[in-house]
Amino acid sequence: MEKDEFWNIIEISNMDNNMEENLLSHLKKLETSEIIEFQNIFLDLMAESYKFELLEVNFVISSYVSDDVFNEFRGWLISNGFSRYDKALEDPETIAEWLKQNEIEEIHDCKIHQVAEEAFLAVGGSHENFFDSLIYPENPEITVDWPESKKEFSDKYPKIVSSFWNQELINELH
Repeated sequence: MEKDEFWNIIEISNMDNNMEENLLSHLKKLETSEIIEFQNIFLDLMAESYKFELLEVNFVISSYVSDDVFNEFRGWLISNGFSRYDKALEDPETIAEWLKQNEIEEIHDCKIHQVAEEAFLAVGGSHENFFDSLIYPENPEITVDWPESKKEFSDKYPKIVSSFWNQELINELH
């Protein structure tokens, strides 16, 4: 499977509000080897999006960040399709152009990480074969120079901060 085909499957799955259901249905039509290829591309994209700028933006949008929250965020970003993913990697501020405040919870509800495994099992594969067949790329090293204030975040990401900064929730979660 090529990346273009991966992104085509994501786009087709986004035709309505049932992205994960549509994705599962589509993947279940593939051979087990193609499902593995799909998941390996997903893992490559997860590593590619392991960027400090996206981690910072994830913090502002979610008012909290951890390894799990950042994984959810990157998976959710991939689930939004190539154009949004690619633009966000270039400039995380572009997320403010399309993400709405009432959609933030969708980031944490996104289960795209598990869909390929579920499809693999549904077509007769086993957990062991699924995980043994995956290629886990290493995440790049992130140097942490964490902003110390809202102003520092705002200087870097003015659109994101003006749209999503929630000091009350930040205080509550920290």
